[in-house]
Amino acid sequence: MKILLLLPFLALTPPAALAAQPGTYDYGMEQRRGGDYAGAKETFLQLLAQNPANGGGLEGLALACLSLGQYAEALPALEKWNAQSPGNPYILGLLLRAQKGLRNEAGALATLKALAAADPRDCAVRSRLDADLERLERGLFPYGKSYKSYSEEGLDTASPQRILYEGTSAGSRFRVPLKAGLDLIGGAEIREEAQRNDGQGFTYYDIQEQTYSAGLNGRPSRDLGWEAEYGLSLLSDIEGAGIGHKQVSRARLAGSWHYRSADLRLALNSAPKFLRGPGGTQFFKLLRENSVRAEAEAGLWGWDWLARAGIYDTSDGTTLGAYGLRGLKETGPYVFQSAYSHGQQEFYSTSAEGHLRYVSLDRLSLGLRRASAGVYRAGVSAAKTFYSDTNRLEELETELTGWLPWQKEFYASYRFSVQDFRGVRDGYSSIDERAHWLGAYWRRCGGYNWSALAGYEHGFLEDSLASYKGDVYLAEAEWYAGQRGSVRVQGRRKTTTGRGRSYSLGLQARYSF
Repeated sequence: MKILLLLPFLALTPPAALAAQPGTYDYGMEQRRGGDYAGAKETFLQLLAQNPANGGGLEGLALACLSLGQYAEALPALEKWNAQSPGNPYILGLLLRAQKGLRNEAGALATLKALAAADPRDCAVRSRLDADLERLERGLFPYGKSYKSYSEEGLDTASPQRILYEGTSAGSRFRVPLKAGLDLIGGAEIREEAQRNDGQGFTYYDIQEQTYSAGLNGRPSRDLGWEAEYGLSLLSDIEGAGIGHKQVSRARLAGSWHYRSADLRLALNSAPKFLRGPGGTQFFKLLRENSVRAEAEAGLWGWDWLARAGIYDTSDGTTLGAYGLRGLKETGPYVFQSAYSHGQQEFYSTSAEGHLRYVSLDRLSLGLRRASAGVYRAGVSAAKTFYSDTNRLEELETELTGWLPWQKEFYASYRFSVQDFRGVRDGYSSIDERAHWLGAYWRRCGGYNWSALAGYEHGFLEDSLASYKGDVYLAEAEWYAGQRGSVRVQGRRKTTTGRGRSYSLGLQARYSF
């Protein structure tokens, strides 16, 4: 009788509520989901002792070892599983994680190629493969950019002006392997930068720069790498005064070292630095900047940490230091981020003596983001900046993005941002602003050799002077020719009533040979 009374309750009990039997695949997965990675590893090792070709055992052992950071133990299990089921994107993705953890760049590149072949419609994989091919294999990497921006400045004064900023650049980088672990690198670029007073019809400066450089990239081991490059910049005035004709050298030396669980990077750089001059007959100032920058990235206490520091010395006698620390933690669908940084805000132009003008600042920020792939993304961040001239800046930004359930190619977003200064300061932007932006987008990544993006954003903005409306149009197209090459074109147009408008067009390409 008691058994008969219990039957309805047993029928209502979901299968997931019934505990899995110890020593089974389901039991090991329950241990892993509960955070007992070591226990899950032992369970799957027992399964494999009974049947070394058990696919579930190989999967579970690999997942447990990846969670424990034991990439060397995860790799053999994944290689065996991949041999049993070649071309499976899920297995290849796990294999890539293990190879990246072991810093096996050659193996990871081969796996990325296999992933791209297994699912040609996966744009994220194609993008990662593009980046690794440019970083590791021989090829030419052309690029170009053109922009124009009309800005209404001095609106809070008796003589507002419309200033035009424009620039065009084109160039290419190259990489040619000389022998195992040693590559020849370099590139050439030509660019033109100009600033004009569109209302009064004169040019502050219009300067052309031609840059040529060559160097070496070395990888003595998986944990050690270095890069050295030397070049020349040929500068000349097209219109206005400030440069004349000059030849300026530039040099770069960088190194990286993976020590235990940390990535350490150091870079030394010497290059021209351009500043808007103090006025009169010279509206452009050329300085030299020598810099040393260091980075350390590691995991500690369940967070991913990135520490940065740098020293910047300019030829006008100014030496500045900057440093910062960022922490990032992922917990399920949540991502937490906190950061502190110390740096400088440069003024619009140099002093009357031609020296760099700046104000020091310290910035604190916190952020939280939650996302479900292809469903929604939501985030909020807040920051406070303390300037050495007693000014303060408080910032708040929120974002919500959602995808259409029945058509994942379409999504929409809403952004709200506030920046609130304690006071207005001459020399750098310090105007309060409140903005609401609504956006609608279409992204297609279904083609075997192409992808496209189109978007429109409408904004409602308000500052201490007036209210404005803004419109932004976005477009992007990529053509992918497999491992041989790719071309990406991006365009952007922004118009803000009462403030100005801007246009930009960019090109990035890769040709591997």
